[in-house]
Amino acid sequence: MIRQLPKLTAPSFVRDLQSNTAALSEGAEVKHYDIITESTTLNSEGNTMQLELFQRDSEQFEGERELHGRLVLNTTRLPESQELTFGFAFAESEKKDFFDGLQVVTRVNNPWKQYTARDITSGPRPDIFGAAFTFKADKNADWLLREAESTSTCDSAGKCEFSVVFVRNFSTGDSADDISLLRGEERQYALTGFYKALGKDERITHIGQSQDMNVLMGAFDSVAASSFITIAALLTLTSF
Repeated sequence: MIRQLPKLTAPSFVRDLQSNTAALSEGAEVKHYDIITESTTLNSEGNTMQLELFQRDSEQFEGERELHGRLVLNTTRLPESQELTFGFAFAESEKKDFFDGLQVVTRVNNPWKQYTARDITSGPRPDIFGAAFTFKADKNADWLLREAESTSTCDSAGKCEFSVVFVRNFSTGDSADDISLLRGEERQYALTGFYKALGKDERITHIGQSQDMNVLMGAFDSVAASSFITIAALLTLTSF
């Protein structure tokens, strides 16, 4: 008589490692952040913003590591022909005395030009509600938009989704204006997201900004990722 052995299940942390093995092999574990929600205090009613981040080796430049991401702004009751600006800025969590970031500018329902990216730097924390929302625009545009993957849709009621896909090198070679991300080390940064829509008369119709939230950027290098995958495999084998 043959008895059926009980089904063995790997521990949850092992299953998580198994499911992420493919992502780890490319350093492409995607992190999701709700930057602005409907409960955000400084936010026009109903609007939200999400950010996705992941890192991987450059396909064009050997030895270069890149930060990839998608920034999505969802709005409700947004009038047509608004000039819309949105983006994010981040700083080292402990200092917060120097912010680096991406600002995107577009016009609602403009069929001719979709998005314009601006590489921004600010000494103090950017304040979209300030009388003068000022920052320095870098001469080198290190944040690049993937226009073919970026989209914008709006219905007749002003319910819109603005989605931009971007990429930036870990190291830009511009230490004066950019925060370099570290290959082989994931660090915590303070990040704030913002948006503002202006009508033809320059009056603000929609506006919002998040409180600082902690995000992780930087990544394992290929050697560390390979070692981590090996450990995951060993844990899987020894769990049975």
